[in-house]
Amino acid sequence: MGNPDRNRQSIGESAGQSREPRQEGFVELYAPARTQDCLADIIFVPDLNEPETAWIVSQTDNTWLKERLQNKVPSGRVVAFGYSATVDPASSDNIKTYAEKLLREVDNNRGGDFVGRSSKNIVVSWGSLYQENRPIILVGHGLGGVVCEKVRDVMTYTGALQAIVMSGEREGSAGRLLTLTRGIILLNTPHYYPGLKQWAAMNQTNIDNKSIEDVQKAQDNFIVMTGKRGEEAEKEIRVVCCFARNPEPQSQLRLSPIWAILPHSTTIAICSDHFGMTSKPADNPESPGLQVVLEWLPRWLDNLIPKQWAVLIGIDCYQLPKQSLIDKTTFEPMHGCINDVLAVEQYLLNTLQIPEGSIVKLLAPNPSPNDTRNSLTPTFDNINKELETLAKRCRKGDIVYFHFSGYGGMDSRSTDGHTNVNDFFLVPSDFSGNYLWVAHIIDMLNAGLALTAVLDLRRPSGNMPPGDDQTPRQLDNKQGFVVLGALVQRELTAEPPSTNSNYGLLTYCLLHTLCNSSTSAYSETICDAVCHKVRDSSCDKTLKLVGDRNCFFVNKIRSRIHALSVEIKPDNPSVCLLGGILSGVEKNSEYAILQKNFDPSKQIQRSDILGEMRVSKVRIRDSVASIYWTSNSLSMRDQRYLAVLQRRPTIKKFGVRFIAHLPAADDVVTDNDFMKRWDQLRENQTWLYMEPNSDVDVPFRVRINEQCNFEIQDWTGTFAKLEGQYLKPLSAKKETLRESIPKLILRLEHLAKFKVIKELRNPGVRPNTPPTLISVKAVIPSQHQSRKDPWREGILVLKEKEQVEFSFHNLTNQSLSFALLICNSRFGVQVVFPRGEQYMILGPHKIMPLTSSLLMAPGMRKASAAGVPIVSTFKVLACVPPLTERPQLLSFEGVDKMRENEGSSSPSSVDDVRRFLKDLDASYRKGFNWETVDIRVEILP
Repeated sequence: MGNPDRNRQSIGESAGQSREPRQEGFVELYAPARTQDCLADIIFVPDLNEPETAWIVSQTDNTWLKERLQNKVPSGRVVAFGYSATVDPASSDNIKTYAEKLLREVDNNRGGDFVGRSSKNIVVSWGSLYQENRPIILVGHGLGGVVCEKVRDVMTYTGALQAIVMSGEREGSAGRLLTLTRGIILLNTPHYYPGLKQWAAMNQTNIDNKSIEDVQKAQDNFIVMTGKRGEEAEKEIRVVCCFARNPEPQSQLRLSPIWAILPHSTTIAICSDHFGMTSKPADNPESPGLQVVLEWLPRWLDNLIPKQWAVLIGIDCYQLPKQSLIDKTTFEPMHGCINDVLAVEQYLLNTLQIPEGSIVKLLAPNPSPNDTRNSLTPTFDNINKELETLAKRCRKGDIVYFHFSGYGGMDSRSTDGHTNVNDFFLVPSDFSGNYLWVAHIIDMLNAGLALTAVLDLRRPSGNMPPGDDQTPRQLDNKQGFVVLGALVQRELTAEPPSTNSNYGLLTYCLLHTLCNSSTSAYSETICDAVCHKVRDSSCDKTLKLVGDRNCFFVNKIRSRIHALSVEIKPDNPSVCLLGGILSGVEKNSEYAILQKNFDPSKQIQRSDILGEMRVSKVRIRDSVASIYWTSNSLSMRDQRYLAVLQRRPTIKKFGVRFIAHLPAADDVVTDNDFMKRWDQLRENQTWLYMEPNSDVDVPFRVRINEQCNFEIQDWTGTFAKLEGQYLKPLSAKKETLRESIPKLILRLEHLAKFKVIKELRNPGVRPNTPPTLISVKAVIPSQHQSRKDPWREGILVLKEKEQVEFSFHNLTNQSLSFALLICNSRFGVQVVFPRGEQYMILGPHKIMPLTSSLLMAPGMRKASAAGVPIVSTFKVLACVPPLTERPQLLSFEGVDKMRENEGSSSPSSVDDVRRFLKDLDASYRKGFNWETVDIRVEILP
C-alpha cells in the first residue's frame, strides 16, 4: 500500500523546490543499555524524499521502533543518517558529498570528539558509544542505498581518503569502514541507467547523464568488491537486495526488479511499493521492509560476535623418557606453574566472563595439586592436538589467549650470516627432543585470529638439547599476534619476589596490571605497564615482546578488565572479594559494590553504588572486606555482586617477614630473639610492620645468609647487591643484636619510603589512565640521538650525558603547580626541577620546556657492566590549585649515602614524607586535584 502522508509532502516537490530540511548527521534510534553488549553499529540511510515518519528516519516519536529493535537486535546500536537535499540532489557530486559526510560522521564519532543529537534532540556524547573496532552494517533505501555503494567507492578510490587508509599514524573512517563493514541491505536501490531513470521518475527529480555515468562506475566498483568475498574473507560483505513488487499507488511507477538487484547478493521480493516498505506500522501494519531488515540483522549479529578462547598450559612436573637427551640438563620440579594457570583461569572466568567451555587446560602437577579437574596432560601430542582442534573451531576475528608456564627459552641464531632468528621454544611435559616453537603455534592459530601468547618461562639448568629436526622461524615477520615472554636465566623459581606462593613473575605482573588498569587504557599502554612491572620486580628476568601490541587481547575486551566479583553471605559481617594478591588488591583499599550486570566501562554515578567496603585482609586469590556503607538496594542474602576499585590508600605500611637461619646455631639469632628486639623498636617503624602469616604478601624478607649476616630481599632483588657494595654487613650473631636490628630497620624504612614515593599516584585514579592535568613529553634531539628509535617498550634509552628535552603542558584552564622528581636506581629521590624551595607554576594551557642530562653513579657502572639495567623514573607531581608545601620534603639520598645516617637511632626525614603525604591526601579530600606522570629512563654507560 502507498503512504498518503508521503504523497502530500514530497512527491510533488521537484528538484529546486524548497522542502523542510532534514536533520543532518547521526540520530540514535536504539542502543543497548551496556556498551559492552553492543556487537555492531547499524546505520540507516534513508531515501531522498523519505517522509519524516518513516521508520528508517524516525525523527518523531519512535517508541514503537525501539521496542522492535530491542526485541530483535538487542546487541546492535542503530542510528539514522540524515542528509539535506539541495538543488540536483541526485547529482554525482551531491551523492559523493553525502557519502563523504557519512564517512566523516563515523570518523568523528569513533574518534570520541563528536557530540551528536539523539532522536529527542538531547545532546549525547558519542565518544564512549562508538568503539573503533566494532563492525558496521549499512541499510539503505533508494538513493540511500546508492550512497552506501558510493561510500565503498569513496573509501577505495578517492585519493584524499585513501591517504587516510594508507596512513600508519591514524586509520580514519575510510580504513575502518573498509575493514569493518560486514553487511549492506539495499531496499529498492536503483542501478544502472534504466534503474536510476525509473527512480528519478518516481521521486519527480532530475538526474543528468553524467551523474548516471559516475554512479554506474561507483556501482561497478561496488560489485567487483563484493565479488571478492572468497579472496578476502576477512573483509567479506554480505549484500541483500530487496525490490518492491507493487507500483507507487498514484503514479503507478515502480523500479523494475532487474535494476534493483546485484550479482553476488541475496535477492528478496517485498509485497509493497517503494515508499510503503519504509512506512510506519500505523500506516502499514505489516511494515514489510522492516520485517526483512529485522530478519537479517540478527543473523549477521550472531556471526559478528568474536568468540573468546583460551589455551592454558602449566607444567610443574616433567616426565622425560629419553635420558640420553638430558644427561647435561636438569628439569627440576617447579611449584608455581599450576598456580599460574588456575589464577589466569579465574580471571578469564570471573572478570572477562569467558565461557568455561571455551577454555582448554593442560596441566602436569606435582603430587597433591590444587586443582586438576577437566584437564589434559600437556604432552607434545596433546598440545598439538588441542591447538589443531581449536583452529577448526575458531572463526576469523575470534580472540585466542595462549598461556604457557613451564620450562622453555628463546632461540637467537643467525642464518645466512646476517638474519637474526628469534623464536621462543616451549618444553612439553614428555620432552623427548621435540620442542613447541611459538612460530609454529602462530601458524596454526593465526588465520585471521587475534592471538595473544603469554610465556612465563624458566630455562633449565645445563645445556638445552638441540631438538629433533625443528628450525625456529622469524617471529618479527609475522602479523596479527602479540607474544609477551619472560625468561628466568638464573636457576631459581620463577616467582614474584614479594610472595612465598610460587607464582610466575610475568603472570603476577600481568594480572596485577590488568586488574588495576583503566578501561580507557589501550593494549599498547598495558603491555608497556606489564614490562615495567616485570623489570621493576626482577633484574634477572629477560623480557621479550614481539608482534603488534594492538593485538593484545584486552584491546578487544576492555570493558571488564578491572572488575572483580564480591560474594555476600547471610549473617556474615565480612564479604569475600574474589581477587587477591594477583589481582593487585591492597589492604585498606575501598571498593564500590555494584549490580553484577553493571557496565564497569561507564563512569560510576553515586546512584549506581549499592554499598562500599574496605579490604581488611589480602590473600593469594581472594580477600576479606567489611562493608561500611549500604543503600536500601543492597541485599544481604547469599548473592554475588560486582566490585570496582574506588580508592587506594595513600599512606601505607609494608610487611616484613623474618626467615630464621637453618640449621640453627647457638650463637646465631633465633626467631624469638629477633621478634623480641623488633618489638622493642616499634617507635622507629614508620612504614613497617612484621607479618608472620606466610599466606600474606610482603615486599620485604629478612634472612640470614651463609656468612651469618642479615640480608634484605626486596621486591626487585637488587638491594642485596647494592647493600654489599655500599654498606657494612649487619651481623646476625646474638652479641651484636642490639646494634644490628636498629640499622636493619633503618635500611628497611629507607626502602619502604622509596617504594611509597616511586609508586605515588592519586588514590582515586587508576594506573595507565591518560593524564588530565599535565602531559609530559621527553625526546632526544635528533643531533644527539645515538639510536634510530630511543624508545624501547615504553622506556627511553639514553647514554650518559646525552641530552633529553622535556615538555610540560598544562591541560587545564587553571594555573597548576608541578615538580619533577627522579627516583634513581640507588633507591634515592631528588628534586630535579625546580631547584628552589617552591613548586613551578604553569599557567592555563601553557607549555614549558626543560633540557637535562643524566650521569651514572660510579658504583652503578659495575652493575651495568654485569647486565643489570640501570632504570630511573622521572615522576612529575602536579596539583590544581597549586600546592604550597615544599617539594624537597620528598627528596632523600640513595643507598650510597645511607652509611652516613646509620649512626642515627631513627630514620631521617621519614616523618617529613609521612606528613607531606597526609597533607596531600587531606587536600584531595577537600577538592584539590593532583596526579603523577612517570617517564622511565634507562641509562647506558
